[in-house]
Amino acid sequence: MPAQHPELVARAASVRTRQYTYIHRPQGGSEFYDRAVDPGETRNLVGTRAVAREQAALETRLLDWYINTSGVPRDTRNSRDVPAFTPPQAPQTTMGQIEAALDS
Repeated sequence: MPAQHPELVARAASVRTRQYTYIHRPQGGSEFYDRAVDPGETRNLVGTRAVAREQAALETRLLDWYINTSGVPRDTRNSRDVPAFTPPQAPQTTMGQIEAALDS
């Protein structure tokens, strides 16, 4: 679907507590749910006075996360203790090798 309708694809980030879910979309369409009274997350409360304080707190929490992590989550998916991939280094060329190549 996204390949056929790229206009439907939007960046989003979310933060969730025991009670609330906040989904931020920079292009608009953000969402805020109080799962204590709406466990199915069917009533979007974003921007309402009833949850303004909670929404602001989660917005700040999300912004702090981006600032402290550059927006890249920790990779915790690999539970097999596979060593991290280290790309090979390009061989170091000495001045003598360069001079020898130029002389030949």
